[in-house]
Amino acid sequence: MTKSQLQNMQPQRRHDPLFICLRFENFEAQVVAAYDDSYRGKPFVVANSGSVEDLAVAVAVSPWVNVSRLLAGCPLHVLRRRYPDVVIVARAEELEKAALGELAKIYERYTPAFEISNHGQSLLDLTATPSQRSPLCDVIGEITATIRSAVGLEQISAGAGSSVLTARIMARLARPEGVVICPPGREAKTLSSLNSSLLPGLSDACREQLRRYGLLTIGQIRAVGAAALVERFGHEGELLAALTSGIDARPQKTKAATIAVEQRLEADINDTEILVHTMRLVADKLCHELRMRNLTAPKVTAAIKYRDGKTVQKTMTFPASADEFDTIAKAAVSAFQALYIRRVGVRTMSLRVTAPTTPTGQLSLFETQKERRQRLLGDAIVKVRRRNVFGAILSGSDVRAAKGL
Repeated sequence: MTKSQLQNMQPQRRHDPLFICLRFENFEAQVVAAYDDSYRGKPFVVANSGSVEDLAVAVAVSPWVNVSRLLAGCPLHVLRRRYPDVVIVARAEELEKAALGELAKIYERYTPAFEISNHGQSLLDLTATPSQRSPLCDVIGEITATIRSAVGLEQISAGAGSSVLTARIMARLARPEGVVICPPGREAKTLSSLNSSLLPGLSDACREQLRRYGLLTIGQIRAVGAAALVERFGHEGELLAALTSGIDARPQKTKAATIAVEQRLEADINDTEILVHTMRLVADKLCHELRMRNLTAPKVTAAIKYRDGKTVQKTMTFPASADEFDTIAKAAVSAFQALYIRRVGVRTMSLRVTAPTTPTGQLSLFETQKERRQRLLGDAIVKVRRRNVFGAILSGSDVRAAKGL
C-alpha cells in the first residue's frame, strides 16, 4: 500500500483481530552499532563466539555492507580468504539481551500480549487495546520511531494484518525498512498471489518439492487440496494446508490445566440416537468452557463408561486448534461411534482437552459463508451464556439429549 493509502485507512472496529509483526534485519549487527557509535555507518561482519576458527561463521552483517557479497552464515575462514580487509566483530550476546529488554518495555506501552524472538522479531497483538482505536499507520510509525530513538535499531520492517500469519508475511514483504499492511477482508486475495517462499516453517526439502511441482504461489498450493498435500508432502502437507488457509498452525501452549466435561446419565442408556445427542451436549459444554477461558483444543479425547465399569476412549486431532461447536461436536460424535461397539448401557460420557492452547486470534482467510454464520452464531451464544448460565440457551440437539436422560 502507498503512504497516502496508509494515512487514509480508518481505525478498525475495536474487537477485530489486529497483529503487528516487526523484523530487524541482521539484528546482531544492528545491536553492535546501536551500543557502539564507532561502528555506526561502517561495514562489518558479526561472528559467533565459536572457539574453533574453522567452525566459526558470520551470523550477521551491518546495514552498510553489500549483502550481495557478504552473507550471514559464511564460514569465517572463507570470509577472511575472500575479503581480507573485512572488519569482523565478536557477537555481543549481553547487549542483545539488553536490546530485547528495551524492546519489551516499549511494547508494554501498547499491549500486554507480545512475544520477541532471540533475533528480535516481534509480534504484537493489539486486539481490543486502546491503540486499535488509532490509525494503524500512526501506531506503527510511533512504535518504530521510539525503537530507533530509544534502542538505536535502524532497519525495521513492519507488517500488519488480522492474523499472525498475515502480519508475519507482510513484514517479510516490507524488508528491509518498509511497512506493508493487509487491509481487513482482503487477506485471501492478497495471500493467494504471493510467492510460496514466504510461507514460514517449511523444510528445504519441502520447498524444493514445491518448486518441482511448479507450485509457486500460495493460491496454487491451496488449490491442490489438503488431502493431496498430505499424500504428496506427508506431515508437512498438513502444515501447508493450514498455512495456505491463513493459519500459522503452530499455536503457543499454555500452562492451563486439563479441561474435562462429563455427563452422567441418570439411567444406563443404550439408545444410540440419544447417546449421540448426549455427546453433542457434552461437546457444547466443552466449547463453552474453552471460550470462557479463551483457550482452544488441538485435540480432544472422548470417553464412555459402560454400566459394568469398563471405560474406552479415543483421541481426535484437529488440523488446527479449535473451539467451534461444529468442529468439536463432529469429532466427538465420530469418536463415540468408533467406541460404542458393545451395545450395552452407558453410564457416563466425557470429553477432555489435555493440552489446551491460547488462540492466535486468526480466522480462516477462506472460510465459507456457512462457516462464518456458524462462527458468529457461536459468538452470540457465548455472550448470552456469559451473562447468564450455560443452560440459558441450548441447541435443539441439547434439548433432545436432556429429554432422553
